Amino acid sequence: MFIPDARDSDPRMQFRQSLHALFDLLVRPDAFFERDGAWSLGRAFGVVLAVSAVTTAAVAAMGWLFTSNIDATVTVTTMEPWSDATCESFAEMNSTPEPCTIDEPQTKQVSVGAKVWSAFVGRLPFVFVASLLGWVLVAAALHAATWLLGGEGSFAGTLTVAGWAVVPTIVQAAFALVGFTLLVRGTAFSNDPEVLVQQLRTLSSSTGNAWAAVGGLVAGVWQAYIWTHGLAHARSLRVSDAAVAAGIVAVVTIALSLV
Repeated sequence: MFIPDARDSDPRMQFRQSLHALFDLLVRPDAFFERDGAWSLGRAFGVVLAVSAVTTAAVAAMGWLFTSNIDATVTVTTMEPWSDATCESFAEMNSTPEPCTIDEPQTKQVSVGAKVWSAFVGRLPFVFVASLLGWVLVAAALHAATWLLGGEGSFAGTLTVAGWAVVPTIVQAAFALVGFTLLVRGTAFSNDPEVLVQQLRTLSSSTGNAWAAVGGLVAGVWQAYIWTHGLAHARSLRVSDAAVAAGIVAVVTIALSLV
């Protein structure tokens, strides 16, 4: 998945090499960024796409957990009767519109959970796009911070470093999912739609619970560790200077994750 040796066609060997590359990225990033394949922007972008998909799936799981626990229904109007004046215009026609054949509004019961889930699914593409946009914005922040410290090198290099470093955000998504699961299981959902709306707002504002906070902190520090060694290579900086730039951006990203 990461950087297998193209000269080795043995799938098992390639898998072991990929695991070794992943281990280096997460534990020994300095060794990882000494690999030639580490500077492939295309591969880094592939990792960003994969992690964005995982993050979106985690958010979808949170939405499903919430909506599957809602047992309330609401009455919605499916058809209103038309006025006599409107229906008279169809008197000479062979067919009469159905709204002219009813005397009172027709209604049906709709599951609140199904409606919320439908709205939730419609927003999942924005979660995916936001993940991709976050990658670019973080890379821009890292590039600016290293520029202030005298860094040299292309933005593509910084973008590549930021791309590989999104892997630890899977930990953040996992912690957030666990925390949200515990919140949902500990909530007795009301059958009153108005109360449900308030409960949804409460759960939404609880994304900064202890589990999510720990996940954001772990992911932020881990990313800063990877950024430090990647930026030292990409921007021709001393590790100490790269650590300063990475630390500044990490503090901002961690703070934003807690909002």
